[in-house]
Amino acid sequence: MRLHRFCVPRCSFGLSRFVVVWSLLAMASTQISAQTLRLEPVALSSVPTGATAANPYWQHLVIELNKNVSAGNVISINLPDSVQVADTDGDGSVEDEISIDGDSGLTTGYRSVSGSTPTRIQLVSTTGGVLGAIHVQFPITTPTNPTVASAIYGPVSFTNGGETTIPAGTLTLSFISGHQLSLATYARILIDGVADTTTNAQGDAYPAQVANLFTDPLPDLVHDDLGILSSNALVAAQSPFANADDTDDVLYQFWWSTTDSLTKVDATTATAAIDSTGTTATATERYSVGLSLDVSALAIGTYYLYTTSNLTGTHPLVRSRGVTVRHDPTVLSVGTFLSGDPDWIDSGRLLDFDQGTTGLASNSQDAVTIDVSAVDLDDSASVRLFYSTTGTLDTSSVTTTGAAPSRVISALTSASHVDSTATLKEGVDSTLTWGVAPDDSSVVAAGDYFIYAVITDGTTLSLTRSDTTYRVRHSPLLVFDVRLDTVIATGGAMPARFHTITWNQDAGLDGDFDRDDTALIDLYYSADSTFAIPNGVSAIESAAANSALDTHEIVDSLSATDGVQADNQYAWDLWAYTNPDDGGVPLENTPYYLYGVITGGGTERLVRWEDGTGTLRTLSFEHEPHLTILAPMAPVAVDGRRSFEVSWEARDVDDDALIWVVMIPALTAQATAYELSWSQLQAAAGDSLWVLTSTDGSLASGAPVSENTTVRFDARPSRMIQTFDGQAIPLSDGEYHAYVVLDPGAGTDEPGPSSLVQRVPGRLTVDGLPTGAVGLVRSAIEILPARRTMEAWRDTTTFAIHPHTDGETVDVVSVFISVDTLVTTVVDQDATTAGVQPFAVSSALAGQTLYDSVKVATDSSLAGRWVMDLVYFEQSGRTFDGTEPLATITLASRNVEGTAQVRVDNIEQRRSAFYRNGIEMGSLAPETGAVVDFLPRGTLAGLVQLQGRTNHAEEVTLMLRENNGFTTVSDSLFEAVNDVNSTKAGIQDSVDAQGTFTLTSVPTGNYHLAVRVDRYLDGHVPSVQVNPGDQITGLQPTVLRDGVSQAQYLLGGDVTGWVDTSNTSSPDNEIDQLDVDFVITYFGVTTSPAHAGALADVDGDSLVWVEDLNMVAANFGIRGVEPSYRPINDVPPAIDVQRHVQPNGNLLVRIGGEGLADTRAYGLRLAFDPSQWRLRGHVPGEWVSPLEAIHAFREGEGLVDLGAAHRGDAGPVSDTGGLAELL
Repeated sequence: MRLHRFCVPRCSFGLSRFVVVWSLLAMASTQISAQTLRLEPVALSSVPTGATAANPYWQHLVIELNKNVSAGNVISINLPDSVQVADTDGDGSVEDEISIDGDSGLTTGYRSVSGSTPTRIQLVSTTGGVLGAIHVQFPITTPTNPTVASAIYGPVSFTNGGETTIPAGTLTLSFISGHQLSLATYARILIDGVADTTTNAQGDAYPAQVANLFTDPLPDLVHDDLGILSSNALVAAQSPFANADDTDDVLYQFWWSTTDSLTKVDATTATAAIDSTGTTATATERYSVGLSLDVSALAIGTYYLYTTSNLTGTHPLVRSRGVTVRHDPTVLSVGTFLSGDPDWIDSGRLLDFDQGTTGLASNSQDAVTIDVSAVDLDDSASVRLFYSTTGTLDTSSVTTTGAAPSRVISALTSASHVDSTATLKEGVDSTLTWGVAPDDSSVVAAGDYFIYAVITDGTTLSLTRSDTTYRVRHSPLLVFDVRLDTVIATGGAMPARFHTITWNQDAGLDGDFDRDDTALIDLYYSADSTFAIPNGVSAIESAAANSALDTHEIVDSLSATDGVQADNQYAWDLWAYTNPDDGGVPLENTPYYLYGVITGGGTERLVRWEDGTGTLRTLSFEHEPHLTILAPMAPVAVDGRRSFEVSWEARDVDDDALIWVVMIPALTAQATAYELSWSQLQAAAGDSLWVLTSTDGSLASGAPVSENTTVRFDARPSRMIQTFDGQAIPLSDGEYHAYVVLDPGAGTDEPGPSSLVQRVPGRLTVDGLPTGAVGLVRSAIEILPARRTMEAWRDTTTFAIHPHTDGETVDVVSVFISVDTLVTTVVDQDATTAGVQPFAVSSALAGQTLYDSVKVATDSSLAGRWVMDLVYFEQSGRTFDGTEPLATITLASRNVEGTAQVRVDNIEQRRSAFYRNGIEMGSLAPETGAVVDFLPRGTLAGLVQLQGRTNHAEEVTLMLRENNGFTTVSDSLFEAVNDVNSTKAGIQDSVDAQGTFTLTSVPTGNYHLAVRVDRYLDGHVPSVQVNPGDQITGLQPTVLRDGVSQAQYLLGGDVTGWVDTSNTSSPDNEIDQLDVDFVITYFGVTTSPAHAGALADVDGDSLVWVEDLNMVAANFGIRGVEPSYRPINDVPPAIDVQRHVQPNGNLLVRIGGEGLADTRAYGLRLAFDPSQWRLRGHVPGEWVSPLEAIHAFREGEGLVDLGAAHRGDAGPVSDTGGLAELL
């Protein structure tokens, strides 16, 4: 053994000798001894210089006893030169520093280290050693400045002489600086020797995800298999030794340092690494370390990860490559998407947010809360959000203002701000709500959008894109106004010609909306209530195309006009309407359901008319015939040889009724009712009844006209040579009344017995038939009508030219007509031909026009007259019997009152005559063919008085509308002469202190006159007939909504309501809680016209006081004349309705609210079936007490309105509470 230890290094044998000697020694060792010695782990063969008793290093020797012969009672181990067992407790003995262990089941017998010194360890067994491994573990000290690079363990000897000593040099320790230790091997993410790496941009963790830090499990420095260890060093290391658990003895810890050559690693030289849970990063032996280290607290810089252990003190066991820690401002994520795929944002709340399918509004969203996870670990950063259809934007697209360190994000190229006013603060704000169409002026175009988050700390910026897109769509919405079931009478004395379908009152401007302005609306009525909402579009379209089903289209392709509330309606003209599919009309006494289809933005939606609580509402129709006489309304002198005009308004919607015009003596007529049946008229008239709509006065030759196409008839008394029943009793001079008969049965022989009959008001005085009617004047040219009343301004009338050739066949008819130029102009009948062609020749004739002209006469006898000349030629010739027209002329009035004569001329070359083969067959004497009276337009006058005022002077708005329609009549003259403020819709008139108003130049027609005054509900006159020359006075347009109740004044209190697209608040024609709240807000305030609370001063005395509040309270719940515009809240508080049936059968209804913190007032409308329930009583809820608020209540048929508002500046004290209880 000594020879081996000392001779080999000193001998200077050649290489071949050295190999031979070594081989011999190895062979000798193999033959002589089977015991072995090793270090575990092998890496312990490198030891740091400068290890001390206070900071020792560690050795773990393993002696393997492989021979059956006992190794002896003592085994001696000589430590390398300058390496000693560390006396960690300083007691002068190292026996308590050395631990011995073995393998389970293989007890070698060595349990004592008695006699051990710092340089030599003795293993003692009282029984002698047996087969097995001996684990010898101990702390060591090393030289600070070794003179050699390595040292060897000396021989290991055995007291048994039969055992061969393990020679010195079997194990060698290398002395290295502490920072060169490599007890373990880092994985590639940390291994030294490759280029430095960096953390993620935000620098919150390294590695960013949990990963193995080492290539192999951490080394096991202590063997604790038998549980018999005892060592001061293990105690000092707080190792859980002697527990027979060989996996928990060594605890490793990790450290960060900016220095790459530490020889001492502790809290004074490095920073303890922490893991993702925020605790100190440690690991036990044999553990494949899977960690993500939290580096968020480290300052920006390059760091090295060191590993130490509890056994090896501050010695760095291994060091990583450089890891550069960054703390760039970073958005970790933006946007959260259901199902991991695109989500749908639909301003119309039709498309399912997750799937994009058509469905319930509860599953859709018109806005999205965008989640933003942003971090800047060493600064305070700001985030701006953008949306773009482009998915490839990067930081080069970002525009900033200012310079570092004060850069500000201003834009992102090819993208738009989610909210240009919102900047998120990192660490403070984590969400931003994106509304894709909060109003008409802020609409995100339909498309698929990525969300980009751009973050900056003023110096560095970064950009993050959402994983997928939000699909923005704008399905249009249609919301019908809530109404009760409606029965529409299209006929009778007060017919509803128009039924206006509205969607502008309950939802205001948003009755229909289409944020990208492409939507069209189709309206339907159907007896079928089962079409699916909102998905039943195809079903209702198919049903409407099937004439066998009672489902029909009302109108198609109405434009959904955003921001124009007056357009949110359709006036259904029931007199003109027929079903597109079968030509029919709504059936009588059939409940119909109203539907709307609104299409746009790639979507379609079906809506149905309901009452606001989900109960379907219906329309039903009654189609009684309607007849109103229009002329003559005043007495008329009639030349019996000429004609007179009878005109009417008649409609029988579900029948093609026929109109008969008859005549009876005035005395008989005065003894009969104004309206009666045909059988009653026959009984009253006896034989003195002539049928004007016939060729001779009898029913047998009757020719009734259709109520669908004819509204006037030129009656010719000279033809009445028989009575209705065929008796030869001609009509003669005298006084008569005409009657109009409407026969729904459309009998062509005579009217049905129950046919509706009305007397023409104007008495007829017939002259020129002293001996009775003998038929039409022969050899004549007759102009029909012979008498006409026209408005003096821009009115037109068409006159028919009827020749009568007295049985002669003629081939040329020359007609020369003249009329005053002062009061008339001639309307051109053929705009395609140069000049003015006054005559329109009947299309039923086969001849040709040889001459057709008009000019102003220059002849003295015709001065001041239009002269119109017509020469008609028909080669084969024909007869004219006076029943069919040759041609027509149309005259227009010239805003001059007076009378004009339409004359048939026969002067010199202008000879009205009939010819055949160039021979004059009859020259017609000049005569007056027709007389036209030009009267001024009608005048309407009356009083508009205002509740609560003695001085009613105010600017009022008067609206002249078609009956049952909401659209005002457009007439330039009427507007020009009456409107004092053309900047407002309607006619503005300044009434005097008594409230007097006057409207002049009112066009002829049957109207509904509505009136509007700020602060007051609209009133109206339900129906007023205006004829030329009428002077109608005493009107009071203060009739209430029901069309019957006369309030004598407009009701006050409508002071606020809906907000238009310019954010201007306007009254909504209903007095509700908003009006109460508005008046309360300005209670006690002195106002002026420019004051924000001016409308709250209802009575106009410049002080908002009790009188104003009283009017609002008294009229609470009343709505003005249609239409009324009501608002809808964007996000109303939650309302909870609880119903409790009491033992006595009463129903107690409790209404509560949540989310009321910002609410000052509320209004509730409850609907119930009045045939099933009646209201017994009500009390306010506890949310506001009667002493703190004003309460309002009104009960109607099946409706209850309740409201309350806080007084003055008082506000609610609770976010939740009861609002009302009803029994």
